Amino acid sequence: MQIHFRHSCLFIILLCIVALGPYILPTMGLRLEHFVIYGSLFYVIFKMLLRKNAKMDRNVFLLMALCLAVVFWMVVVSLQNISWASPYRIFAALENFTQPLALIIIIYASMTRLDRAARQNLLRVASIAIIVMLCINSVIAILTI
Repeated sequence: MQIHFRHSCLFIILLCIVALGPYILPTMGLRLEHFVIYGSLFYVIFKMLLRKNAKMDRNVFLLMALCLAVVFWMVVVSLQNISWASPYRIFAALENFTQPLALIIIIYASMTRLDRAARQNLLRVASIAIIVMLCINSVIAILTI
């Protein structure tokens, strides 16, 4: 349990750090967070498929189903009105829905084995990581003026 908590903490801190990360390919709009989040999603899905007794909470499943329904509807509407939609705009709009869905799956998988106290501690760690990263981002923004 303690090892899983440490891994979850490191993983949540990594997600908080890359959320404010730089562009890797600026012309394509690819940031560091895209590589980390989607790479982690494939890892988490692979690990979940290897578990024999993998169960998903009903609320998380319903939230994921709702996100997938919105993505599906958005693709259908975009393809019907193709005159305004460039492939870049469609992919950018899809990414706005698929990234939160990926984060829901990743965070759910990292918290399933934790008890209530460990989840509260993980929330505290994530909050501190976000505050520290926002402070660093503010200092960098001030220094670049």
